[in-house]
Amino acid sequence: MEKKIDRKKQILLLEDDRYPRLLLAEGLEEYYGYKVVRAQNIQEAEEQLASMTPDLLLLDCVLGNNRFQVIEWAEKVRRRSELSKVPILFVTAYYREMEERVREIENSDILAKPFTFEDVTQKLQRLLAGKRR
Repeated sequence: MEKKIDRKKQILLLEDDRYPRLLLAEGLEEYYGYKVVRAQNIQEAEEQLASMTPDLLLLDCVLGNNRFQVIEWAEKVRRRSELSKVPILFVTAYYREMEERVREIENSDILAKPFTFEDVTQKLQRLLAGKRR
């Protein structure tokens, strides 16, 4: 009988700030065994999506000055059939401003910055398990 080899869950992490990107990626890889693909802007995220279908998108809501650019991009990503069901976890320092807009996106959740690593992993695991917020 062949032994089934579980592939690591892949997370596409979009975060423009180097330090949180590094901490999140390394923590998720080392402590939880996820494969984290990192992007610091939407163009890099698009390049990664050309060659992968992640199990989850972990997105910083605000990159630069356009506060809704990432949410608008995520909505476009969701229109692609291969990515339509991929869960999304948004993180933001602008929680009150972004919450209502993010809640309209199916199979997503939002987390306010600053957050603990435990906060992130609990929400990630819930989304990956297909559970609602």
